[in-house]
Amino acid sequence: MRLAMERDGFEASKNSLPLRRHALERRDLGYDAFLQAILSPEDWAYQQKLAQSSAPKP
Repeated sequence: MRLAMERDGFEASKNSLPLRRHALERRDLGYDAFLQAILSPEDWAYQQKLAQSSAPKP
């Protein structure tokens, strides 16, 4: 990733998923915030449904 940013510059690399994920983690936002940022609202709702159905039952 570093080599690509050095070669292509920040503007060309700023929309890469690894860099966006890293930026969210640096701001203490987790994987859910990352997914919500990159998924459509319909896909996000589907992902939430899947997460709830696979959660362990108490």
